[in-house]
Amino acid sequence: MQIYCPTQLDDVSAARFINDIWRAKNEEILVLNFSNLRFVYPSGVLISALGIREIINRRFKNKFNTQAAGVGRGTGAISYLGYFGFFRFIGVDVGNGLNETTGGRSFLPITEITKDEFKDQDVYIQEQITKRSYDLASLIYPRKSDITKVDMLAFCLREVVRNVFEHAEIDSCYVMAQRWSNGYAEIAIADEGIGIPTSLSKTHTVINPRSAIRLAMKPGITVNTEEPDKNKWQNSGFGLYVLSEVGSACGSFTLLSEGNMLVRDNGVDTWVPTPVNGTIVKLRANTVDSDYFPNILKAIVAKGEVEAKEIPGAIQTASKGSKVIDPIRW
Repeated sequence: MQIYCPTQLDDVSAARFINDIWRAKNEEILVLNFSNLRFVYPSGVLISALGIREIINRRFKNKFNTQAAGVGRGTGAISYLGYFGFFRFIGVDVGNGLNETTGGRSFLPITEITKDEFKDQDVYIQEQITKRSYDLASLIYPRKSDITKVDMLAFCLREVVRNVFEHAEIDSCYVMAQRWSNGYAEIAIADEGIGIPTSLSKTHTVINPRSAIRLAMKPGITVNTEEPDKNKWQNSGFGLYVLSEVGSACGSFTLLSEGNMLVRDNGVDTWVPTPVNGTIVKLRANTVDSDYFPNILKAIVAKGEVEAKEIPGAIQTASKGSKVIDPIRW
């Protein structure tokens, strides 16, 4: 059986692509054909990468044959996937491996971040994550005149990577990013950890995975149960809330966890089920007005602190770290 990749890989089309592959998971011979692909987004690449690799591993254990076709083109989206490390990630011997490419002037390839990178015992891990986030954001905005864009993307990257190492019970995650000439940029962060529903169920009442995902996007929701103290890095549950609000104000936001994906775009929420485990976060935002991001962040946090007072079990005050874009100027 042959399944064709869509012409465009964004979060929604990638989830549906994985659904098609999942339905054919027990075919004795399965060919994934990428010849139609013309354009890719970071979220689509990561969703496809994690989903396909998981299905291929499952099929390998069942001694089924999985092949890739249409991956030999040296131009366009196919070459980008090879350069990004996508094909080797899913087990196809084409292109670069992970972390073999540092990125270009407009993109960050699939980059693995491991907890082992943050071993400095004299510096908070969150501060080390902040520096790493600035390094990554600077790869796609290398000009000094773009420092406010770097500030904006580094803050967003930091908040998600913090969540991975604080809650997902896993020691690595994958990051991708891209900017375009129209001012928009997209970041995507994926981990193969325990997932939001499992994590939140430790301290909150979780009815089902979708209710857990919605709950995680509310202010003050975290497995931590204590109000922030003098430690500015104490988790206060405002990270995903802030990012979802930034997406609503400046672009779009997607949160996928344990097989359920919520896409928030132009004020409309859409659910897309897909058999991808772990958690993937996507933020696409217009960075043209990044000079005003500190004000946007301040307003979002203030609004969230008011809302948190009406949410059972929510922490009512954002930590100092969650309120600050650049606590350390690198």
